[in-house]
Amino acid sequence: MEMFANRLKGILTIENKKSSDVSKSLGFKDKSMVNRWLRAECLPKLNYSIKIADFFGVSLDYLFGKTKDFEEKTYKQAPPFDEQLRNILKEFNKTQYRLLKDGVCSFGNFYSWFTLKSIPNMDSVIKIADYFGVSLDYLVGRE
Repeated sequence: MEMFANRLKGILTIENKKSSDVSKSLGFKDKSMVNRWLRAECLPKLNYSIKIADFFGVSLDYLFGKTKDFEEKTYKQAPPFDEQLRNILKEFNKTQYRLLKDGVCSFGNFYSWFTLKSIPNMDSVIKIADYFGVSLDYLVGRE
């Protein structure tokens, strides 16, 4: 959480933006949630993380401290997470059962993501990316 908070603070400074600018871009009525992220109280869910990365034109890997490269560029629009996760499972010849057995995520979370009842938190997304040895942007389909 601390790394994300520090990276977001740094980008805000570099881009001469305020937390209210990010809040507005995310469709929030106030900046309280963005301020919670800046205080490292919690991490945004995947959908907000992607919107933040898109807003600043940076990689998710940079935002979450998986790379030091601050490179502004345009990324592809991410497909729905359930669709992309199915593609990754197929690409790496893994089953949902294998992910559960290997302790990558819980059955409840997995079921919720695949039935579109919830959006994964970034802790889970990072854990899945690490499991497959891929970047966050690759995992979510932005690359």
